[in-house]
Amino acid sequence: MTSRPPRNACPRLIINADDLGIHPCIDTGIFEAFKQGILTSATLLVTTPYTEAAVEGARRIGLPIGLHFSLTLGRAVAPRDEIPDLVNAQGNLQLSALKLLMLGLRGGRSEPLYRQIEREMEAQFRAAAALGAELTHADSHQHVHMNPRIFAMLEDTAERHGVRRIRFSHEPLFAFEFGRDLVTNLRRANPSKLALVTHLARRIAPRLATNDRFFGLMYSGHFTSSAFTHLLRRISRANAVYELGLHPGHCAPADSRTYPSPGYNAFISSPSREAELRLLTARGTHEQVKSSGIQLISYADVDAAGAA
Repeated sequence: MTSRPPRNACPRLIINADDLGIHPCIDTGIFEAFKQGILTSATLLVTTPYTEAAVEGARRIGLPIGLHFSLTLGRAVAPRDEIPDLVNAQGNLQLSALKLLMLGLRGGRSEPLYRQIEREMEAQFRAAAALGAELTHADSHQHVHMNPRIFAMLEDTAERHGVRRIRFSHEPLFAFEFGRDLVTNLRRANPSKLALVTHLARRIAPRLATNDRFFGLMYSGHFTSSAFTHLLRRISRANAVYELGLHPGHCAPADSRTYPSPGYNAFISSPSREAELRLLTARGTHEQVKSSGIQLISYADVDAAGAA
């Protein structure tokens, strides 16, 4: 069940930073976006070397955090012999988001892999609890939980751990997305990602509380101030709870070798993170949100935003 605001309520917006714990520089930026900007929550990776410091930093400033369940980044939490198909010889998660999202759609024997996914999911929730993280919600790195089977697993596992709110990556397509940013989005294959997740979303009927709509797939990796302005206009007309998923932070050094994959090292040093941080902390952004009549909330407020 989605959690909807009562009729005539103001539109509501969760602004979430994914990837808390991926690198100290990025974490510092996320904390700044919360303290000095309009960020309302973040989701935590527990598969990286920086998780413990990230939890402590979030606790210190009162930043609401959820679990950013990962099957594609970092070192697995479950013992390697329990999840042999998810990891390489070093214990690092090795599958692609595309394979995980498509799992089961092409037939084949996927049950053993699903069982391993469930073991790793349970281990990641336990790891967050062991660090004292009070989770407000759960989502996943690269939206792999939008595989309907993994979504159901995430709901069940989250609920066992007292977490009753889940991101539903149901993203509408707006006319402004066919404007000047379209070429960049096409180069990043973002329309293809959105099309696949949208197809999968049609097969999911959420049981726990969720956001009504999500925005962040089409502009993944290069969210712009123009897109933010257009998005606020659309949200201000909607009787719904939106989530804007971003990746702000101070980018890691360009020569960073934090992760085995060069692609992930480029991901954490991308200038787009600094651009998103500047947007979230800009004075003009504060004023835009205030004048739009949109209420900023976190997932901790989602139940209160539900139907009366």
